Amino acid sequence: MLKRTTKISLRFFSGLVAVGFLVMGYSNCSSNLASTDSADSASLASLQSAPMIFPQASLIHFNATLTLKSSGALGPLQFVLVSGLGSIDPTTGVYQAPSTETMAVVGLSDGATVLATANIKVQGIAPDLAIDPITMSLGVGDAASVTITGGVAPFTYAFSPTGIALADDTGKITAIGDGETTLTVTDAQGSVGSSTVVVAIHGKKVFRFSNSVQTFLVPKNVRVITVKAWGAGGGSGGTDYGNSGGRGGGGAFSTLSVPVQPAEKLTVIVGGGGTGGQSNLSLAPAGAGGFGGGANGGNGGLKGINGGGGGGGGLSGLVRVKLPLVVAGGGGGGGGGDPSAAGGPGGLDGTAALWGGALAGKAGASTSNAGVTGGSRLGGADGSGGGGGGGGADVFLDLTSGGGGGGGSAPLVDGGGGGGGGGSSIGIFQTGKGVTPGNATDKDRGGAGNGSPVSSGTGGNGIVIITW
Repeated sequence: MLKRTTKISLRFFSGLVAVGFLVMGYSNCSSNLASTDSADSASLASLQSAPMIFPQASLIHFNATLTLKSSGALGPLQFVLVSGLGSIDPTTGVYQAPSTETMAVVGLSDGATVLATANIKVQGIAPDLAIDPITMSLGVGDAASVTITGGVAPFTYAFSPTGIALADDTGKITAIGDGETTLTVTDAQGSVGSSTVVVAIHGKKVFRFSNSVQTFLVPKNVRVITVKAWGAGGGSGGTDYGNSGGRGGGGAFSTLSVPVQPAEKLTVIVGGGGTGGQSNLSLAPAGAGGFGGGANGGNGGLKGINGGGGGGGGLSGLVRVKLPLVVAGGGGGGGGGDPSAAGGPGGLDGTAALWGGALAGKAGASTSNAGVTGGSRLGGADGSGGGGGGGGADVFLDLTSGGGGGGGSAPLVDGGGGGGGGGSSIGIFQTGKGVTPGNATDKDRGGAGNGSPVSSGTGGNGIVIITW
């Protein structure tokens, strides 16, 4: 008798349940039953996934630990260290890194065969990311480089806010706009250095002689400016009867860092050089004082031919409303008809010159004869008196006070005129020496502030330079 039967086969593999419904032939077909069992086993095996270790690749530091996991494993498999240094717990999969660099390979084994592997690179802890320099100051269009230490290359560079500076892959920073920005550097592992570079964009404004008051408008984001000023040089005296006039004194130099507010307007004065007294004339005209309060020289005497005194150089500086912030005094004018009667260089309270006024309002003298007292802005005495003008007055009281004028000569009466005293200064100043102004070696000065070295010559104009 032939019977038709149905066989339901249930087998369990690692949490998967495979159910096979096999329609069998008749009971006398035993060979068909055997072949069906074999096909059923192959179908179930195909449902199994290959063993794997996670993560497949890792980077850790010296003496660190890493826990590995397995997937798709059947039976009692264990973790093993295939190559490299360190150790692995066969059951938990915890890898312990050594204290030296290595490339470790960890495997999953059934005791005879390694069925899966994972790679672990061990390296030292990278030093903290650092940027040098921490701060830099650039002018628009200028460039400078930063040095990165620590971290893992390559690095990426980012600015906040943008639009002020750019960086290339080598760390070269180029300023493109006005303001401040912070540079942040990130390494290949995503580590961000705690140091930042603040790029403060700076500028420079040069004020030259214009024979009028000028204005400086403080740029946005600027809180401090640095001022450098040179007072104008004095003019030299004229000659008489072959006697050269005294040389003009060099202007003072003064500098100061000044706190400011963005958009603030400040007044700039650039002194004009004193002109020279005329030569070999009766009543020889004096030289004029330069813009910025330089005093006029004294005219020559009534008798014979004579030389006029040189005009004093004007002061240079920066003023907030009526308050002087930085002032460089002008040089004094040279006396007429006396080569030794040089104008005093610009300096504090007016420096003395031979035969010249030592301080504001103090009388000059020619040879043994006292001259007429020189005022803070008055010229040297005319040739009948032969005295030099006084030095500049206190600029806190009189902003128009430059170098004193030289006295005119009176060769048939008193002889040569006295040199004028130098003007006053405010700030960190340096007086000049002879015709040379203070801080003469500064490349920003150019030829500003020189006193006239020849008879009847004009002194050099001043200059004011503001940087931020």
